[in-house]
Amino acid sequence: MRTCPASTLRRALGPIALGSTALAVAATPAAATSFSSCAANQPRQSYVGTINSPIEGAVVDRQGRLYVTDLFGGRILRFDRPGVAARTVAVLPSRSGGGALELEPDGTVIVGGGADPRVFLGDVLRPGYISRLNPDTGALTQIARNLSAANGFAVTADGTIY
Repeated sequence: MRTCPASTLRRALGPIALGSTALAVAATPAAATSFSSCAANQPRQSYVGTINSPIEGAVVDRQGRLYVTDLFGGRILRFDRPGVAARTVAVLPSRSGGGALELEPDGTVIVGGGADPRVFLGDVLRPGYISRLNPDTGALTQIARNLSAANGFAVTADGTIY
């Protein structure tokens, strides 16, 4: 696989590298062209959208929809396809900070909550939890609670959550 010079990657990935809330991998058509010429075997990547909030976690479901969590507002947002506005699918209880997102083996989206200022006292307060998301109704079903934080986890092929 051919590698790209760091300067090309910085131009192409600028919005992400700067921590912007714009979900993009190619800031301009020129950057996209430059990036794709370096990585000819990679799919073309494009601007997705803006949510005007810091995000935590991102996952793509089996239908190709991108989910992100709103770190400060507790919203679970979904982009149904590139170029469309984000849609709020659910809001975490008490608008607690959104954390990690992951897929269970059957494709169900799970989300971590409690990633807010309480995490500084996480081992004392234990504000973190994990919930399953019904993407059609927005219903959240809590499956774990009393965690120091839930802003990072992984799911194995047998469904074990770490």
